[in-house]
Amino acid sequence: ERMITTNIKDQRNPDISGNYITWEDYRNGKSDIYIYNLITNLESQITTDQSSQSKPSIDNNYIVWEDNRNSAWDIYLYDISSSTEKQITSFNGLEKDPDISGNKIVYNYVLSTNDIHVYDISTGIDTKIPSPTGNQFNPSISGKWVVWEDDRNGALNYDIFAYDLTTGNEKQITNDLSMEQQPEMSGDYVVWKGT
Repeated sequence: ERMITTNIKDQRNPDISGNYITWEDYRNGKSDIYIYNLITNLESQITTDQSSQSKPSIDNNYIVWEDNRNSAWDIYLYDISSSTEKQITSFNGLEKDPDISGNKIVYNYVLSTNDIHVYDISTGIDTKIPSPTGNQFNPSISGKWVVWEDDRNGALNYDIFAYDLTTGNEKQITNDLSMEQQPEMSGDYVVWKGT
């Protein structure tokens, strides 16, 4: 075990991929995105805008996060290899809670309901994952699979659902009468919090 950050302000929501760790950092009075290279032991500040950037997710050379610089939450992307930043979403409503795997970004789109969207970095195409009813929250992606928590079975009975991006098929993962929330996915495995 070793400490990565030593600043007296808060550092939250870390994520890791390969030799890189990313997090949201409050040392400048609001949240910025930082990155740390485990090989060189060098820390870098990724965002410098005066608004808040939070909830980063990293995979290989890409970092995504939710960003409030336009007075509404949007999704931004940073390419570590080219040191370039790109705005991914600019819809009406809020785009939050991004996760990334390969060239695919998933996020929560909030307008009249909460929906899950998928953005393809290579094509620039943004697609809504179809859902019959209810609200979908906290997406996670790994390869062809997207998972999320879903309230279609009742406001006090959130379940975990999965969607196959290659076939377009959805499956319900949990069917317990309690709450299953905050799923995370890696490969073919899903973990979540149950209450």
